[in-house]
Amino acid sequence: MSKLKELENVAAEVELPSSDDDSVMIFEDVSFREAKLKELNSWKNNSVYEECTDTGQKCISTRWICSLKDTSEGTIHKARLVARGFEEFNRDDIPKDSPTCGTDSLRLVLAILAQRSWKTRTMDIKTAFLQGAEIERKIYVKPPMEAQCKDIIWKLRKCVYGLSDASLSWYNRVKEVLEQCKVSVSKVDPAVFFWKNNKGSVEGVLTCHVDDFYGEDQKNLKRKL
Repeated sequence: MSKLKELENVAAEVELPSSDDDSVMIFEDVSFREAKLKELNSWKNNSVYEECTDTGQKCISTRWICSLKDTSEGTIHKARLVARGFEEFNRDDIPKDSPTCGTDSLRLVLAILAQRSWKTRTMDIKTAFLQGAEIERKIYVKPPMEAQCKDIIWKLRKCVYGLSDASLSWYNRVKEVLEQCKVSVSKVDPAVFFWKNNKGSVEGVLTCHVDDFYGEDQKNLKRKL
């Protein structure tokens, strides 16, 4: 591989400084402002929080992660708002281990797909964590400057990026939705899901690795979900 190609691969996704760093100001162009507004709209549209009057509640701060990603359609400006989960009290006591598909399980799924001559499909869920399960504990966060929320803080309803159990919350939501679709969870690997037809034969299989899904059925995976 040429040096130029290596540099192109490295530059495919460049993470920039967070917005609480003075050096990020050089990147504050219109594109990143639009990316931040898009992220804030995602938080609002997914009912991630409810607004509360700031009366001195203990809050977790937030920060922006800005990045540039090269695609076939050009460079995309991305902005993700994350909570500083390490500021949360008793963070070490919060369950956080989220199931992900193991290597052996993936090989088995690939073997099933090949044996049945099924076409494979992959899916990537956008803003996945913002669609996770409802959070059960109270967490307040400070809105970013771009939200223009004077004397207002946010009480989280969902586990957002940066919280220690965000991945687990997302998995629990995935499992809940799939079970509502009559999909079963593998007893060997909880990140593998399958469903059967009326005759008891496996009709579809799906693996889950955080917000990435891989699998297929003899009809249409997306229609099933």
